[in-house]
Amino acid sequence: MAFAEALARLPEITQVLAIPAALNPLKAASTLLPDDLRWHMVRAALGRVPKVSVLDVELVRGAPSYSIETVHALHTLYPQAAFDVALGWDAFLDLARWRGAEALLELAGLIVVPRSGAQGAPEEFSEWVKVLPPPWVQRLKPAQPGVWCDSRGRTVLRCLAVRLPDVSGTCILSERRWDLVPAAARPLLLRHFGISPG
Repeated sequence: MAFAEALARLPEITQVLAIPAALNPLKAASTLLPDDLRWHMVRAALGRVPKVSVLDVELVRGAPSYSIETVHALHTLYPQAAFDVALGWDAFLDLARWRGAEALLELAGLIVVPRSGAQGAPEEFSEWVKVLPPPWVQRLKPAQPGVWCDSRGRTVLRCLAVRLPDVSGTCILSERRWDLVPAAARPLLLRHFGISPG
């Protein structure tokens, strides 16, 4: 939730699409809350945040959720729009394992946002190239610190100087840190676990 809110506050971001995943193929299904609960929690938490819309395209499509398929779906829904996929540094480190990672970079840029408690995302391109699909290493050039473009000048990769709280859903559930859940979504989660919101 903090991720979408942080992006929405940036003046260069015109719209944030928050899309709950049906199932991240790199995570165990057993760690997920039910789809309908996550959908309602995201809508409750972000529904009134300016510049944020919540879409169910991955939940409707069903598991597993692949970013490349989602970006194709978004291009169908919004054919004139250009898209970036926003992700945390920890997820970016797994890019080589993503389905269609090379093609994804043709269709959308990546916005990488580090977490406060995580190892910081480096600004040196030599560190980023260890993660990128090999053809992209030769295709990108630095435009400014933390921003890399392709030969057409399209921003393909950027690291935002925004720090997210080091909070994960796994931490919230395992440690029962309900106070870390956005206030508007907290009653939904508590009811799911049979806990009185009062």
